[in-house]
Amino acid sequence: MKLLKLHIENFGKLSNQDIDFADGINQIYKENGWGKSTLTFFIKAMFYGMSAKTRGEDYKSERTRFMPWQGGIYGGYIIYQIDGKEYKVTRTFAKTPEGDTFELLDKSTNLIVKNEMKPLGEQLFGVGVETFTMTVFFSQLDFKSSLNDSISSSLVGLDKYQNDLDKVDKAIKILKENKSGLKRLIVGKSELERLKLSFNENNSKLIKLNDEKQGQLEKEQDLIKELENIKSRFESEREKISYQELKFQEKAELESQVNQLNNQINQLKNQKESYSNDKKDNSKLLLLGLFISLAIAVVFLVIGILNVVSIVVGIAISLAMFIASGVFLYFSLRKRNGKQNNSDDFGSEIVNLKHKLIDKQSSLAKLQGSIYPDRRELDNLSDKIKAYEMQLLQIRHNKENIENLIGRYIEENDVLENKINQTTSVNRENEEKIDLIDRTIGYLTKARENVSSRFVGDINNDFASLLDNFNIDKDRFVVDSKWNVLENSIVGMKSFEFSSQGYKDIISLCQRLILIRKIFKGERPVIILDDIFVNLDDEMLKLAKDLIKSISAQYQIIYICCNERSKI
Repeated sequence: MKLLKLHIENFGKLSNQDIDFADGINQIYKENGWGKSTLTFFIKAMFYGMSAKTRGEDYKSERTRFMPWQGGIYGGYIIYQIDGKEYKVTRTFAKTPEGDTFELLDKSTNLIVKNEMKPLGEQLFGVGVETFTMTVFFSQLDFKSSLNDSISSSLVGLDKYQNDLDKVDKAIKILKENKSGLKRLIVGKSELERLKLSFNENNSKLIKLNDEKQGQLEKEQDLIKELENIKSRFESEREKISYQELKFQEKAELESQVNQLNNQINQLKNQKESYSNDKKDNSKLLLLGLFISLAIAVVFLVIGILNVVSIVVGIAISLAMFIASGVFLYFSLRKRNGKQNNSDDFGSEIVNLKHKLIDKQSSLAKLQGSIYPDRRELDNLSDKIKAYEMQLLQIRHNKENIENLIGRYIEENDVLENKINQTTSVNRENEEKIDLIDRTIGYLTKARENVSSRFVGDINNDFASLLDNFNIDKDRFVVDSKWNVLENSIVGMKSFEFSSQGYKDIISLCQRLILIRKIFKGERPVIILDDIFVNLDDEMLKLAKDLIKSISAQYQIIYICCNERSKI
C-alpha cells in the first residue's frame, strides 16, 4: 500500500493543507511549530479514527488536542493505492465519537465501498491502532519499542494461532484476576491472631468467672447453713417468748382476779360493818325522834297554857308533830331493815369468796417465777435473718450475673471458634487454589516462553544485521525472549536503558524495523518517521539516513525533519 495524496480541511493548527506523495522517501521539511506532529496524527486518524480519550502521557484526549484552532470542518481525506486500485477515505470528527463521519470511496467506480464496521487500518494492515502506533508510527514524543500480545505472537511466528494465544492470554488474565480475588478473600494473619487472642481472652475470663461462681456457691451454701441455724434459734426463741407471754398473761389474769376477790370481800365486809352501825343508829334515831316529838309537844302545851294559842290547838299541834315524827321514823326504820334483811347472807358469801381467793392465790403462787418476756434476743435474731437473707439475695444476684457472663462468653467463643475454623479452612482452600493458579500460570507462561525462545535466535540475527549498519558489534547487544535489549559489559549483562540516548534511539529503531518485517507480512504499511534522529551525532546520523534509504526500496516512508542536518 502507498499514499497518493492527503487534504487537511482543519486539524489542530493545520488548515487547508494538501500534500502529494511518491514512492520511497517523502521528505517533509518544515520549521518547528509548523505542525509536523499534527500531520502524522492526521494520517493515523484517517486510518483508525479517533477515540474519546487516548492512553499515554498526553494530558488531554487526541480529539480535544487536535480540535481546529480556527474552527471549521474538523477532518479531511487521504487517497491511497492498494492492489492497483485507488481509494479515498474521508473523515470528519466531532466532540464525541458519535458525531464522527466516515466514507470510503472506490476511485475507479466513484462508488462508496461500505461503511466502517471496524477501523480501516485493521482491514488494511491486519493490526489494531495500538500495534500500528508501536511499529510504523515513529512519534518524536516516544518511539521506544515495546510489545503487546499481537506483536508477541507475530514475533514468535505464531500469529496464525493468534486466536489460541489470545485464549491463553485471556486464561492467564482470568487466572490472575481470580488469584487477586482469592487473595482478597484470605483473612490476614493479624486478623486470625486477633480472633485467637479474643478466644483465649474469653477462655481466661471463663476460668476466672467459674472460680468466682464456685466461690459464690460455697458462700451461698455457708450462708444457707448459717441462716437455717439462726432460723432454728429464732423459732426456739419465739416458742420460749410465746410460753413466757402465755404464763405472764395467766399470772396477770390471776393477779387481777385475786385483786377483784379482795375488793369483793372488802366490800362485803364494809357492807356488813355498815349494817352493824345502821342498827345502832336506828336506836339512837328512835330515841332522838321521841325526844324531839316530846319536846315539841311540851312547847306547844306550854304555849297553850300561857294562852298564846288555845290549849286545844297546842294539843292538836303537839299530837300532829308526834304522829308525823312517828311516821317518819317508821319509814326510815323500815328502809334500813330492808337492807339489813338483804345482807343476812354476807357472812356466807364472804366465806365463799375467801375460798375462791385461796384457790387463786395458790395458782398464782405457782406462777410467781413467770416474768415479762425479753424480746431483744428474738429481735436480734430477726435482724440477722433479714441481713442474711439480703446477703443471700445479693449472692444469688451476683451468681446470676456471673452465669449470664459465662453464657455470653461461651456464645462468643462458639462464634469465634467457628469463625477461626471456617477462616482457617477457607484460607487453606484459597491458598491451595492460589498455589494451583500460580503453577498453572507458570506452566502457561513457561510454555509460551519455550515457544518464544525458539525464535530468539532468528530475531537476534536480524537485530545483529541491523546493528551492523551502524558498525556496532553484533555481540554487544542482544534481545531476550521478552523483547528486552541487554548490553554485554565487564560486569555482565545490563539493561540498555543505561546506554546513551543516541544508542537508545538506534536500538529502538532497529527493534521497530524487526517488528515491521515480522508483523506486516502481507500489505506493507507506510512508515512514518517524525524527526526521530535529533539525538544522533553526525556519524550515527549519516548511517541512520543510509539505513532509511535502503529500506525505502521496500516501504513508502514519510520522513519529517526540521533542520538541514537531519535532511536526507
